[in-house]
Amino acid sequence: MASEIRNPQLWQDGRLKIDWVRHHMPLLNGLEEEFRATLPFKGMKVALSVHLEAKTAYLCEVLAAGGAEMYVTGSNPLSTQDDVAAALVKAGLNVFAWYGGDGCVGTNEGLKIPYGEDCPEVYMDFFNLEAEGESVHKEVRMRKNHCIATIYVRTEEAFPYRLVVKGEVDGYDPDGTPSFGHFMCELELSESMNGRVTLPRQRDESLCLEVCAEDSVLKVFTLGRYISATGYDWTAEHLEDLTLTLDYTHNVIGITIGEWDKEHHFDISI
Repeated sequence: MASEIRNPQLWQDGRLKIDWVRHHMPLLNGLEEEFRATLPFKGMKVALSVHLEAKTAYLCEVLAAGGAEMYVTGSNPLSTQDDVAAALVKAGLNVFAWYGGDGCVGTNEGLKIPYGEDCPEVYMDFFNLEAEGESVHKEVRMRKNHCIATIYVRTEEAFPYRLVVKGEVDGYDPDGTPSFGHFMCELELSESMNGRVTLPRQRDESLCLEVCAEDSVLKVFTLGRYISATGYDWTAEHLEDLTLTLDYTHNVIGITIGEWDKEHHFDISI
């Protein structure tokens, strides 16, 4: 899984910050030395959500020194330092954080998907926590709130067209409920004629796939209806991924859910 940061070229400035911290945190120095010798986290994957700056970055490197395969994200997009994130990636850690979050997450708005982009590969949980004492504990159950749809195009002729996925869910409210709004993402087709789009949890059957030439729409496939007809459950705790095969020449679409062996076929009326 490739890291997602703002600018990998900033790594040198971030490295200077982390190295300064390393010279002024003797407790972590001792742990780093011990972990390198004992490798207590060898074979483990460790994920941290932190205010991503030099001190926490050094903590991540200390855990990596102990053999951990590190995955790091920022707990607050306004405290993430892009140069520090770049330095961690340069050091071989997996980082998914950038300052500002590109406007995707708002304090009171939940998660909003910018128009023209697909959904982040988001895992979510929501609960009300009554914290009346000095401490409170709650188990967090992260639910897969995204569906990766891989679309294959089969055609007996040239295909100089664009594929655009549209829908009526543009993110999530703070409580994790799919929010109503306009969603649009254009697929980037590979040389083998396939592309992928990450979809948010759906409220209805409004998803559609448009085949476009320049500024005109040639065909519209009602993806939401076809997906529903397969029995796909948008209310499931963890959303399964989808594989769709579009036979453009014969107007047939095939849909496979997750690891299921069965493929559903639909003749399409344009």
